[in-house]
Order: sequence, then C-alpha cells, then structure tokens
Amino acid sequence: MSEWLNGVIQETQQEVVKELERLVEEKGIKEKVMAEVQDLAKKAAAHLLDQSQPELATFPSIPLEGEKEYQYLLVLEFLQSAGFKFAPNVLRFESQNPDVVLDRRDLGKKLRLCTYDRTPYLVQLIEEQIRQTQEEED
Repeated sequence: MSEWLNGVIQETQQEVVKELERLVEEKGIKEKVMAEVQDLAKKAAAHLLDQSQPELATFPSIPLEGEKEYQYLLVLEFLQSAGFKFAPNVLRFESQNPDVVLDRRDLGKKLRLCTYDRTPYLVQLIEEQIRQTQEEED
C-alpha cells in the first residue's frame, strides 16, 4: 500500500475515533446503550425463565445476492486487510450474516484483482480508477 494512502487511512482513523469519542460523551450514548442492553437482557432472561413471555424481536439479515454479495465481501475484506480487530465480526453479526466466510483469494480472482498484494481490494479498485482517470486526462 502506498505511503500516502497509509497516511490518509491512519489520519482518518484517528480523526474518526476522536469524533466518535466526543459524540459518545456529548450525547450520553454509552448510558443509553447500557440502558437498552439491560432492558434487552431482562426481556431475554424473562423469556428463558417463562416461555409465555415474549421473545426478543429478530431483525432481517442484509440480503447477499448478486452485486450485494460483492459489496459486502469487499467491505469485509477491507476491514480485515486494514487490520481492524473487531469490526469484521461486528459487520457479520450486525448484518445477520455471521456464517459468511471470506475467501480473499477467490474474491480477488473473481474481481480480477491482485491477489498476491495485501493491499485491500477496495483500495486496489480506487487506485485503478484513479489510474484510469489520469490516463484519460493525458
């Protein structure tokens, strides 16, 4: 991955984290989330102890058909390749697709990307688009 792109990624990541921390504090998000989690835990426990109590609501999964599957896999591959530790699993569970397995090499072959390069595929696609745009302008 180019030095420039690494710098942009690192700087952007730091800015996003700082802004998120500020918003979490300012809006009292942590307290709201904890209250919601406690409420969900109480409902889940009540249902486990007494089956006549209502179950937790389920959420539909993000459909992974056609191009949507490639979009999902590219985001998942980016998160993994960029070194995010928890985000890939969060994406899987939040999308209700915890069993999706990413075969990076297979995805790269299908999209005709450089599989031996560890640069995230989304970055490779962006770099190729920039290269093509520059060639058209010359």
